Parts: sequence; C-alpha cells; structure tokens
Amino acid sequence: MSKELTLYRYRLPFRISLRNEQGLTRHRNGVILGDGEALWTEIAPLPGFSTESLDDCVSFLMKNRESVQRHFRSQSLGEWLQDDFIAEEFAALPSVRFGLSMLAAQQQAFSSELPLYALLTRTHLPEHPQLLRRPDASCGEPPSHDPAADAPGGRENVSTSAGRHRSPAGGEHAGQAPAHITHAGHVVRCNGIVGQDTPERMLQSVKALQNGGFTTIKLKLPPSVREALDLFRTLHQAYPGLRFRLDANAAFSPDDAARLLEGLSEFRGPRHRSSTEPPSAPIEYIEEPLNRGSFRQWNRLRSFGIPIAADESARTADQISRLLEEDAVDAIVLKPTLYGSAQELHGLVDLVRNHNYARWSDGKTRPVSLVVSSALETSVGRQLLAHLAACVDMVLKPEAHGLATGHLFEADFTLRTHPEGVARGATASSHKSAASLTIEEPEPPNPEIMLAAEPGVGMRPVPQNR
Repeated sequence: MSKELTLYRYRLPFRISLRNEQGLTRHRNGVILGDGEALWTEIAPLPGFSTESLDDCVSFLMKNRESVQRHFRSQSLGEWLQDDFIAEEFAALPSVRFGLSMLAAQQQAFSSELPLYALLTRTHLPEHPQLLRRPDASCGEPPSHDPAADAPGGRENVSTSAGRHRSPAGGEHAGQAPAHITHAGHVVRCNGIVGQDTPERMLQSVKALQNGGFTTIKLKLPPSVREALDLFRTLHQAYPGLRFRLDANAAFSPDDAARLLEGLSEFRGPRHRSSTEPPSAPIEYIEEPLNRGSFRQWNRLRSFGIPIAADESARTADQISRLLEEDAVDAIVLKPTLYGSAQELHGLVDLVRNHNYARWSDGKTRPVSLVVSSALETSVGRQLLAHLAACVDMVLKPEAHGLATGHLFEADFTLRTHPEGVARGATASSHKSAASLTIEEPEPPNPEIMLAAEPGVGMRPVPQNR
C-alpha cells in the first residue's frame, strides 16, 4: 500500500435541492483522503448540523499535512488523535477526528488481515475468538453449522465484491457469536426514505421502495398533527406489512406532540418485548417529536406506548448520556461522521450496551436501539458507516440502518473497476496532482449492503487522469 495520502476536495450535485438550516442546497461538499489503493476516508461536515465548516477542516489538514503524512506512514494516527498537544484543535473538529481515526482503524485492520467491521467488533466481544483470527487462518474445527448456507441459494449467493449488495436477509441475534464473520462477510440492512411531498407521491415512493425489497421506511411527517395522522393511516392501510420510522423533524410543541402520539397510540405494540421477539407494531419509533422542552418531557411522551428516538438531540456524548439517564428514548439515531473518532464511537456503543444490561436487570426488556445514519456522505463515507453499522449489529442487536441515501445524489464516486464519464456539475480534484476520482450516476436504493470478508473496508475508488 502507498505510504502517502492524497486529499481530494469534492463538490457533488444532488438530484433535487435539499433544505438545511441555511436554506436550500444543491451540492454536497467535502474531502476524500486516500492512499490511492485500499485506504480511504471522508471528512464532510454537514452545514446546518456540524459546528465546524469544511474550510475549517481543510485548513487544519493543510496546516498539519506533514504531521498527518508522518503519522500515517508510521501507522500512529490513532495515537496522534489522542495527543494532548493537539487535543484542543481536534476537539473542535469531530468530522476530522472521524476521518483520520477511520484511516488508522483501516491500517490496523490490514495489519490484522481482518475486515474493518471484525476489527471494530472484537473490541467489544473479545470472548469470541473467531473475531480475532485472520480470514484465512485455521482456528480448530470449523463451525458445524454455517448460517450463510441458510440463505436462499446457499453460500454461492454471497457476493465477495467490495460494497456490493445481496438479496438474502442476514444479521446476527444479540448475544450470539457471529460464527461465519470471517468467511462470508456481513449484510447490513437499510431503511428506505420518503421525504415530504403530496400524499399521492408519497404513496408512490413507498410502493417503489417496497417493490425494491425495503421492509422498513423512514417517513418525513408534515408539521400538522391532523395531516400527519391522516398520512400515516393512509400509508399503513395501503402497506400494512411495512414498518415505519416517523420523523417529526422537531416540529411539534409539547401539547401537539402529545396529541400526535395519542392519535398514533392505536398502532402501538406490546409495552415491553425482548430483543429476540419480532416487532409486531407498524411504528418502530417516532423521531424528534418535540421542538422544545426537557428530556423529562420526552419520557412523558413515551407513556403513549409509541417508542421515541433522538437524532438532533443526540449529537454529543453528554446529550446521549442524559437521554439514557432520564430513560427518555427507545432509540438513538447516530450520525458517526458528525460525532467523532472511532474510539469515541466505541465508548458510545459500550454506553448503550451497559444501559441495556441495566434495563434488563430492572425487568425492562426493550433495549435501546442504536441506528447508524448517513449525514449525506458519498459512497466512500457510506462504506465506512456500513462497517460501523455491522459492528452495532453484532454488539447490540441488528437494525435497519439509515444508509440508503446514495440515490439522492446525481453523481457519486465509483467503487467498482470500470471507469465512467464524470457527471455534469460534479468535481473531485486532488490538491497535489492532476488526478481525480471517477464519478458516475448512483444505483437505485438497495435495502441491503454486503460487506465482504476481505481485509480493510473492501473499497477502492477508481482514479481517473484528466
């Protein structure tokens, strides 16, 4: 592998303009760092959500480029990220902490000859020795039963190409050793996304996602209680077999939120269920129902029997700790690229796991879910997030994660081996050479991402010389 990193600053167009706190935006801007071979990462603060700007990140990287290159060559990026000398600068740049720590984790994964998700998972599950061995290493007798063989078509159905998808359902149950992790890879399930539109168009979008294999849909609610209730009843009646995650976008006052959840309570499932029981209610959770108020008000809303999820209210470790302490949520929607380093993410997973153990000890059998979500990263960032999602699946419990967002782009980075023309309005140029990365039109949204069992992240963006 190369011992030098190249910085690519990109500007990729969305299919339609997307709204953030600064208004409408037509493009996604960010940075790709890579060695030109197998090690890649993304740094892309999200305007309106991130505290730092892209210019802040690029300025830091350019000012410290010699240190970044030196620690990359010596495989000590992880130690540098924890150096007190530079800690204050890193503290203000969570997206940089994420990007550089994922490069360090990939280097360690290659040294261990492990997929990145296996390396991340063994930090939490050292009792499972199969997570510690190399993919080609022998460790006693092979397991007598291979779960991959149960997939439709058997093991030959499992793709080994980087970042590609497969149709057979996968995932492990909480507490079970993922015995085939180093042989057949891991399947990450995704939810579909339907934005606000007319009810007719939203019905069409849900139908298209169901036809594409999605079983869980994230639905953006209108900011009116009556319209939100009417919309959900219409969609549930049309598609009774789907599970919905309702995103309220922090649009409701405490009184309106209570009216909304009271109206939705007819769709609630059992008050408590174990992590191994299949879901029986059409609403998996409602996300960010309140536009103001304390976490204790969130807890009161849970009395209606509809699970509550936090997204914008769960940006920092302190916020998440308070949510758990107040017993205010049933799910946390995490955007890792906005949160921080791989080490910080490890701490968060352990925090949620310990909280769930305590709930179980108290007789509360519904565990808090952790859903890994995209912050509109490119295919490079989403590939890294898929490995983090696989780790969450194996340490906590399998979820449908919010990573099927590539179709929102008009153009995205190519992760395959054939070059395509660069789409109009899309650029990804290097700071130090005339090289660029190949860009193409994204594929339709897919409900499953297959992570191959090869070392690292299994991702090699295609270079293109101008």
